[in-house]
Amino acid sequence: MVNRSSLPIPTVTVLAPSLTEIRLRRGASNALRYQTLEGSSSLPDCLEKAKQEVFFSWRNTAAQATAALTSTDPGALRLLEVDLATSSQRSLQVYPEQMTAGVRYTFELTGCLGFAFSALCGTDTAEVILMDSPLRVAIAGGDFATSTTGGFTIDACESGDPDEPDAELEWAWRGPYAVLADGELAVNATIAPPHRNQSGCSWEIEAGVLPAGEYVFVVNGSLLVAGVAGGDGELASAEDTVRVTLLEALTRPTLDSRPALHTLLTLLTLPTLLTRRPLAPHRAPCSTPWRSRRSKATSSTLGRASASSVSSARVHPST
Repeated sequence: MVNRSSLPIPTVTVLAPSLTEIRLRRGASNALRYQTLEGSSSLPDCLEKAKQEVFFSWRNTAAQATAALTSTDPGALRLLEVDLATSSQRSLQVYPEQMTAGVRYTFELTGCLGFAFSALCGTDTAEVILMDSPLRVAIAGGDFATSTTGGFTIDACESGDPDEPDAELEWAWRGPYAVLADGELAVNATIAPPHRNQSGCSWEIEAGVLPAGEYVFVVNGSLLVAGVAGGDGELASAEDTVRVTLLEALTRPTLDSRPALHTLLTLLTLPTLLTRRPLAPHRAPCSTPWRSRRSKATSSTLGRASASSVSSARVHPST
């Protein structure tokens, strides 16, 4: 009698992260691209020495929608037919052209030992999702203000396609549009935008070419792929805008204007000097003497007598 629970079962592992992301690449190159899910197995020592063979098989067991799913196709969550050439191999090739962006697929790898009386199997799974991120065009720094006497650069070089970081973009600039008092935009004829793709991902504005005011600049980035519909085609594009406020430069005082500035400061300071109160004379500190209670009349009489003596001494300084 054979106790099946005591029979050795192969340990099957898919060498992949908890979620494998495949980035969608626009164009005809997807037919040649695939993601490899690599599997492995291990056996107990007793079977390793006997060199028992493990038979593998892959299948797609689940398809779950995520927040990144944008397709409204009723068949977007259908299960995939795995690649026939690698479905019975240790590693499976997954082709993104068969997948729907934003759907999370579960692939299961089964590894079995082939015996005459039964098949002992181990399993493991891997999660795969196809990501289709939009093209991102952004001007660095956002809206800003600067002086008319200084040049500035509008930089959109950090833009790109997250799915294809190395893809080159074609650039087109518009503006500068002058912002009118009512908020409407008017084409400014002082300078013209560069020709398509001439300045690349940045546009340098020289000092003094634009008068003071508020302006709007627009940049468009396009992803071009060869071989689309028999020729070069635009597969995705995006754009961004920035508002630039140009301020009049403040004039600094020159050597010729310093005397006038000194006169102005003097006229502003003179009324303050004229209305300032004189400083009180310095008085030496003294202690308060003891006084007896006297009537108001006596104190008043003594005060007038003292004042008269002082006045007489001042009028006749020789006595």
